[in-house]
Amino acid sequence: MKKQIILLFVFLIVPLFSYGQATILKNVTLIDVANEQILPDRSLEVRDGIIHKIHDHSFPAGTEDTVIDLTNKFVIPGLIDSHTHIEHSAYWTKESKWNPPRENIVELLRHALYGGVTGIREMASDARVVGELSRVAKINSIASPDIYYSSIIGGPSLFNNEKGDALTLGETAGSVSWARAVEKDTNLSRIVAEAKGNGSHALKLYAFLDAEQIKNITKEAHAQNLKVWAHPYLRPVVASEIVAGGVDGISHASGLLYEISDDPDFSNYPDQDEALQDVFREMASKNISLDPTIFVSENAAWSSDDNGNMAKTITQKAH
Repeated sequence: MKKQIILLFVFLIVPLFSYGQATILKNVTLIDVANEQILPDRSLEVRDGIIHKIHDHSFPAGTEDTVIDLTNKFVIPGLIDSHTHIEHSAYWTKESKWNPPRENIVELLRHALYGGVTGIREMASDARVVGELSRVAKINSIASPDIYYSSIIGGPSLFNNEKGDALTLGETAGSVSWARAVEKDTNLSRIVAEAKGNGSHALKLYAFLDAEQIKNITKEAHAQNLKVWAHPYLRPVVASEIVAGGVDGISHASGLLYEISDDPDFSNYPDQDEALQDVFREMASKNISLDPTIFVSENAAWSSDDNGNMAKTITQKAH
């Protein structure tokens, strides 16, 4: 996790960190999300680019310190973007849908960091690309959030498309560690170990898996200290079976409707939602996160107004 906390100032951009001496951010209002408090008149002592200590208003700055008065400004903790696809969405255009130049991705990451995002959860990328970016971000060779990324797991038919090819340029989709097709006789211990070997922090269960495969993959991933993230509908497996399999997180709120129907009506939340309420309760009891992707559901070119509205409704119901 990044030790530097991103400081967001309303209408203010300043060079914050002077190395070798302290920078004092004075008279700032601190948003303490851990304790749900708003703390006015604080001073932050920054040394070597890292917040060293938080003082009350009476803290006296040294004669060699740089003092920046932030009266009426706010400091918040770094934000987390819990669902990104940086490798095939950086400057996304119809002509260049996949595999943008590295400099485009680096620029996207820089914007994210200086916009206050200190961590991202990358859900589907070529591990050769995102793994390298994760490493240079960690050692501060580029301005970037910390990157936590996954390897995709799915049935063989998942990778027979343009996306599979773009994800594995120069290799065969479904046969590499970050884009792996799973069948009944697949050696799960080996594929989990290979995903861990490419630096992945998690497995992403995408589609065309059955309930028994989900349970076995998740058990093996946890044994090797990897998280398991999943879509809420894995064709034909629905959310209740995925939750029963022990995954750590589910993405895309609107997809939870497949729990009720294999042809859901995204324009109407069902009157009878007991099955969904059961899923929510099971997720809560097992500490399984919901990554609802409301913004994506509302704004993606492939989505619809109904999809966006349903994502919001289901998130409200889950809350």
